[in-house]
Amino acid sequence: MRVLKVRVGKWRKPPSDRHVFDFPTVYIFTHSQSIEKMFLGIPGIKIVAPSYFHDVGDLLKIAIQDDDPVLFIEHKLDYSRTLKTIINGRVDDWFARYTGDVYPVISLSLTDFEDDDVTIITYGGMVPFVEDAAKKLLFEEDIATEILIPSLIKPLNVNELIPSVSKTGRVVIVEEGTLTNGWGAEIAALLSDEGFKYLKAPVKRIAALDFPIANTKILEDFILPDTEDIVQVVKEIL
Repeated sequence: MRVLKVRVGKWRKPPSDRHVFDFPTVYIFTHSQSIEKMFLGIPGIKIVAPSYFHDVGDLLKIAIQDDDPVLFIEHKLDYSRTLKTIINGRVDDWFARYTGDVYPVISLSLTDFEDDDVTIITYGGMVPFVEDAAKKLLFEEDIATEILIPSLIKPLNVNELIPSVSKTGRVVIVEEGTLTNGWGAEIAALLSDEGFKYLKAPVKRIAALDFPIANTKILEDFILPDTEDIVQVVKEIL
């Protein structure tokens, strides 16, 4: 990164790297890791982590053309999932909308963004788990949630989160990486600075336990966050 800054004008375009990340495949020595966490503290690098609600091809082209170096990470399980397209404000069972930014934030709600109780912020491969939790919370507990799914996770424009946070006053952040020093901690700090007056309860974080990922399914399931973890934490915050 220092070389890029010092040699500005010499190099026309900083490099963009495309990587795969995932946990729930029991490939401990190959792909079972969340590499974005290693780069969160490096100044000047952007990290893009699309979900299957984003147009991944468009995002990749934008990342390649970006003037800054971009780490473009994709969850391997998303390769086998069908991309979802927002049409007239709907996608599947969801009311949906997105910011007009180059790297958009997708917002989902089962209640047309009316009377949501909790804001859930997540990205990448955790989106299906959050979707399942949101449906379970609404249909079984009568708890409505709004889901925010940024594509650019570093740097994250906290102002894109504030409209939802100001309505619900309660925030749960879900990530697949380990809890300590994680992405969720940075988002919680930003919300404490910029949205503290809206918060009705402390921001809650859901992440993997602080262990190396195991190579057996039982232990892997124990370490990684899942739908039930999300449901439990959302119920606790109310």
